[in-house]
Amino acid sequence: MQYGGITGPVLSVRRSLASVSPSKPSLPYNMLVMSYESLRADVDWVAGRRWLYCVLDEGHTIRNPRSRITLACKRITAMHRWAWLKVVATLGRCV
Repeated sequence: MQYGGITGPVLSVRRSLASVSPSKPSLPYNMLVMSYESLRADVDWVAGRRWLYCVLDEGHTIRNPRSRITLACKRITAMHRWAWLKVVATLGRCV
């Protein structure tokens, strides 16, 4: 399930998940994909649940320890945390 984008679908997802209790062990979906901006906007809902995995794409986005997005990511409770980092390989010539 994708969480984000235009307002209509986001509100629809919020309504469908509104009845899911934080104490419930699982959500009705296998995966929740959302942007950093959506996370920042709905951090209270996301942080109010326990997650098995938290996978962050483009982990360099949370470099600044005081940014709102970094603070929102730190509030997520997950058993496993992964951050995908963009690594640029440079091939140099050793002399």
